[in-house]
Amino acid sequence: MSGFYLNELLLKLTERWDPHPEIFFCYASCIEALCAGEDEEAPLRRFEKRLLDELGYGLQLTVTDAGLPVEPDRHYRIAPERGPETCVAEAAGAVYGRSLTDLEAGSFADARSLRDAKRVLRAALDARLEGRSLKSREVMLALRRAAPARVAAGISESES
Repeated sequence: MSGFYLNELLLKLTERWDPHPEIFFCYASCIEALCAGEDEEAPLRRFEKRLLDELGYGLQLTVTDAGLPVEPDRHYRIAPERGPETCVAEAAGAVYGRSLTDLEAGSFADARSLRDAKRVLRAALDARLEGRSLKSREVMLALRRAAPARVAAGISESES
């Protein structure tokens, strides 16, 4: 499913014959990490960030919209076209400053950093997709919805 997702992003966000060798080096690195058994979240987030960077849609993650450095212990809301804006922890879409610095570095210290990175990158990718949906996301949602129904019905993985 991760490979399906990566391929779909490439097809929808790049143009045929448009040379982007760095994107494909990053793609290969992501595939290698996934094949080596690395948990999929970190390689996927690194790929998404590099894809946006290479296409010219990179996110400002370490400096606020007011020009101040992002502080690890504060909360921010991300506007892809403006960068981080300080906010309270309870604000809708608030992400932790440390998560933003982790995303910029491509290293994710904990589950919170990965969760925040996913939200930030999803919003940025959705803006670039301009309303086009990703079939890979639809399939994953359908699989997640089907899993509880299968468990409730007593169907094991080996029976399906």
